Amino acid sequence: MTTLIALFAAGILGGLLLGMIGVGMALIAVPVLTFALPHLGVPVALAPVVALATSMGIVTIGSVGSVVAHSRLGNVDWPVVRRMVPFSLLGVALGSVVVVWLPGVALRSIFAAFLVFVGLRMLMGKTQA
Repeated sequence: MTTLIALFAAGILGGLLLGMIGVGMALIAVPVLTFALPHLGVPVALAPVVALATSMGIVTIGSVGSVVAHSRLGNVDWPVVRRMVPFSLLGVALGSVVVVWLPGVALRSIFAAFLVFVGLRMLMGKTQA
């Protein structure tokens, strides 16, 4: 029951962040799923991969609603989207190939390092690359 409550809370919080600021679902869902999936019968070694893949599916669905809402407000620069999509698809394809070769601990470490990097950038007030 605790696992289901954690998943419910993560979904609400992640969806709220995704709708408000465009990020958040994966940042919330991946760690929660990584810890929850073994309680739902997924082997511990596979939990990070399954968490990432599941999060991608969740984010895809949630992003559609956010894109529609932000587009209605005129907040989407469609020419930029059109230029980025091919490269994004290439990155997704490459990531999908690489992920099957990485052990779960490597995925957790990469994800944690990314979160630390983003957190530090936010704390230092850096908004531009």
